[in-house]
Amino acid sequence: MEKLKEVTTQNIHKTKARAKKGNFVSFGHQNWNLVLNMMLGIQKAVNSTVERSETLSHKDFNLKYIFELISKRTGEIKDTYKICTFFDYAPNVFLELRRLFGIKNEDYLKSIGPESMLNGLIKGNLSTLAELTSSGKSGSFFYYSADGKYTLKTISRAEFHFLRKILKNYYTHIMNNPNTLIIK
Repeated sequence: MEKLKEVTTQNIHKTKARAKKGNFVSFGHQNWNLVLNMMLGIQKAVNSTVERSETLSHKDFNLKYIFELISKRTGEIKDTYKICTFFDYAPNVFLELRRLFGIKNEDYLKSIGPESMLNGLIKGNLSTLAELTSSGKSGSFFYYSADGKYTLKTISRAEFHFLRKILKNYYTHIMNNPNTLIIK
């Protein structure tokens, strides 16, 4: 078991190194809007105040918030338009999962939110996440944070439904097995 952990840890470090060298999505890239909307949606979801009790309930696993990312052309409300609709599923569950893995919201957003893009801009680099396109059947996109700590993956509708179906069991497994090798 220790050997497996060592190999897994080595692979994680290789992935982090690759992410730093990857193809960063920058202004003008075909997926610029997708990545920017993901970053803004994640920031909005993480920063939203969510009422939660001490323990998660059945309701928390089925909770869904909808955020509309809008843009104002001028100062008037009537002159706004919707850029993207962002769905935040089971926010309390994912907040608790991040807490269980010792991930603070501030650190998470620093790596994966628009703040990372602004930091790059200050350094003269308007890039966001590193992209790795998949040649698999799903056609998913993988994105790595610039610091290599996090990976985002676009998923198909079938994968989404499967994840929703197993989320409670996944959460229970993580709670009962804090040193699990199942992906975080």
